[in-house]
Amino acid sequence: MTGIQLRIMNLAHKAPLLATTSSHSALNLGNAAGAYLGGVTINTLGIASIPWLASGLAVLALCGAMGQLSLHPQR
Repeated sequence: MTGIQLRIMNLAHKAPLLATTSSHSALNLGNAAGAYLGGVTINTLGIASIPWLASGLAVLALCGAMGQLSLHPQR
């Protein structure tokens, strides 16, 4: 979490506190979305499908992180 906040603060030169607050909001939204998706998956496909959902979400997160790094390479 500290690494994410540091990167966001370095990218948001004019409003680092607003960017950090937005980061926390995004993480809370991610927690809520994960709980919702897990509940829907268990209700529709059963508990055995949770690892597949988790794998898919991990791949999506990795793609997002790689895309972000390609847009803003480290110096």
